[in-house]
Amino acid sequence: MESDADCPRSANCEDLAQETYVEAHNALEVTSIEYLESYLYQTAGNMALDRNRRCKTRQTLENSEVSQEDIESIALEASSAEQELIEQERPLV
Repeated sequence: MESDADCPRSANCEDLAQETYVEAHNALEVTSIEYLESYLYQTAGNMALDRNRRCKTRQTLENSEVSQEDIESIALEASSAEQELIEQERPLV
């Protein structure tokens, strides 16, 4: 997904509209939609909210001051903790 700085607002709106219509098309293949206009508005609103949440999360992660070493250290700790659990469960089997 592109940020607003990377993509003009009109392009974001066009993408959102296209995604909304694709979602409606897919939904119509499996069920009927009684109030299509309402469905489109609700779906577009939900997709816009999801897009904004992802954008904020990405910005938060990009602005965080976590080093690559910290990330690797956390990953190593997680894998060693998982290995410890596996070893603890072996005698039980």
